[in-house]
Amino acid sequence: KEYFDYLQFLEHKKMKEQLKNSFIFLIIGFIFVSISFILSENESFFYRLISEGTMVGGWVSLWEALATILIKWLPLKNKLKIFKKISNAKIECF
Repeated sequence: KEYFDYLQFLEHKKMKEQLKNSFIFLIIGFIFVSISFILSENESFFYRLISEGTMVGGWVSLWEALATILIKWLPLKNKLKIFKKISNAKIECF
C-alpha cells in the first residue's frame, strides 16, 4: 500500500510540474506572438524578419503548451487512477 501511495505522490508531482511548464510555455507563446504583431507594423526588412521569427517561436511555444495539456496529461491521470485503485484495494490473506 505504501509503495503505491508513493507512486501516486510521484505521478501527482509530475502532473503539477507539467501543468506549471505548460502555463510557462503559454505565457511565453503569447508574449512572442504579441511582439510579432507589434514588430510587423514596421516596413523595414529587419523588423519583418524578426517579426516572422518571433511568430514562429510563439506558435511553437503555444503548441507545446497545448500538447502537454491535451496529450501528455491523460496518461498521467490514468496512471494516478490505477495507483489509487491498487493502493485502496482490500488485501485478503488465505
